[in-house]
Amino acid sequence: MFQDEFITKQELREWANCPRRTFTRWIRLQQPALTAMGIGPRCRRLPPEAAAFLCKQLNIDLEKRKFIKVKPNAPQ
Repeated sequence: MFQDEFITKQELREWANCPRRTFTRWIRLQQPALTAMGIGPRCRRLPPEAAAFLCKQLNIDLEKRKFIKVKPNAPQ
């Protein structure tokens, strides 16, 4: 899979190996941060930055699943 490819929430749920309802609850807890990134609650496809954020927050081992290139933050 490509580095800059969008990932669906369903793919993340399968990687987390959890029921849909549980994953939905986990996502709901992270929704304020996702909204700050511009990701709405009904969004199905996640940009690489949002997918990397969710994998970090939900402890999904992304390195074994897929490589996502995240742009570094601008210097402050």
